[in-house]
Amino acid sequence: MRIAVASEGLNVSPYFGQCSSFTCYTIDRGMIVECQNTPNPHLPLRQLASMLGDLDVRVLIAGCVEREAADALGIEGIEVIPNASGTARRAAEAYLARTLAGDGEWHGDEEARPARDT
Repeated sequence: MRIAVASEGLNVSPYFGQCSSFTCYTIDRGMIVECQNTPNPHLPLRQLASMLGDLDVRVLIAGCVEREAADALGIEGIEVIPNASGTARRAAEAYLARTLAGDGEWHGDEEARPARDT
């Protein structure tokens, strides 16, 4: 499986349709094992969604994704995660952490975790 992040350099692109590239993270057993950058070919939406599907992308992360684009991606079986910001890698890691936690209550590394009684 791959996660694609619509990117501008190392950061999440604010707009899916205008991103300069897709930072694609290969996921194995819940961990990022490979990163590859693919330039945005600026194809029509259905062709772009098909291309991402052919690359085994199952999740697309971006700042904003237009409804028509989200629909085209959905047809290809690609889950759309909007409202992302920051670095592409951090956005992918945050998605994985939320997915692996399973309850939507993941807390970032910046938050202190309670000590366990031993």
